[in-house]
Amino acid sequence: MASFDGVASVGADSGEVGAAGVPPQALVEPAGAVFDSEALWQQLRTRDWSGRRVLVVRGENGRDWLADTLGSAGAQVQ
Repeated sequence: MASFDGVASVGADSGEVGAAGVPPQALVEPAGAVFDSEALWQQLRTRDWSGRRVLVVRGENGRDWLADTLGSAGAQVQ
């Protein structure tokens, strides 16, 4: 079984993440009224992403912006 340090979500559907067993303290979401990748990145940008493994799951019409940004910050993105 894979382990994780946390889960990040861009929006209001993150309640389903909690239903999957992720504790609330492990969930990172945008802090304001805007729910998009850029707002989520504001919560994530100060962390050290060098060499960290990240799985990005997005909708069929989603953008690659967050995955590209995490990769530029040193994360190994899948």
